[in-house]
Amino acid sequence: MRLTFMVVLPLVLAACSAPSALPDQDGLGLQAAQPGAARGTAAVGQLFPDYTPRKVTEPGDWQQLNGDQAPQGASQ
Repeated sequence: MRLTFMVVLPLVLAACSAPSALPDQDGLGLQAAQPGAARGTAAVGQLFPDYTPRKVTEPGDWQQLNGDQAPQGASQ
């Protein structure tokens, strides 16, 4: 009974209280609604100097790939 009272009382008090005022819409970051405003001009090479572009390929034989990358003797 006590546990039920402790759970229900905050919900009842919150439901009976006046709603809080919403913040003003002017300061909520209207720039997010403008897609061009958030774009950067940096190239990928500037952001990641060690980046090597690779083409997307079909998956290969995963057992062969594991064997090629495993230390010698570990894949047997």
